[in-house]
Amino acid sequence: MIAGRRFLIVAGEIAAETPDAYSEEDPARLLDPRNRMCEPAGGFMSELVPANPGHLALQRAAVETLLRDYPMVSGAIDVGIVVAEDGTKRAQIDQVWAAPPGGAYTLFADPVAYAAKIAEHLRVLEPELFETEEMHP
Repeated sequence: MIAGRRFLIVAGEIAAETPDAYSEEDPARLLDPRNRMCEPAGGFMSELVPANPGHLALQRAAVETLLRDYPMVSGAIDVGIVVAEDGTKRAQIDQVWAAPPGGAYTLFADPVAYAAKIAEHLRVLEPELFETEEMHP
C-alpha cells in the first residue's frame, strides 16, 4: 500500500487530513501547511512528496463512503492506495479507530482545523458541559 493518509473525524465529518507518515526531521514541519497536502513517496517512513490528486480523490471518496455506511462520531480513518498488477489503483481502508474529540493522533494534520471542528460541535459531542443547574438564592 502506498500514499497513506489519515482523516480525522469529528461529529461524523472529516475535520482534517494528513499524510500518514512520520518524519525524523524538525518537528516544526508538522505545523507547515504546505506539508498537509503531501504523501509518503514510498511507504510509512519515506520522504513526503506532493500528493497525487487522483490518490486524494480516491481516498476522500473511500472515507466519505465509509462514513455514510457506518457513521462514526469521532476518531480517525487511515486509507492508502493499492496498485494492482495491471497498474490500476484503488483506495483501501487500512485502519479505523474511535477516539474522543481531540484524541486522534494528528500526524501532519492541521491542528487548528481539527480544534475548530471540535469547538463547532462541542454541544453535540459533550452536552454535559452545557448543562446548567438553576441557581438558588
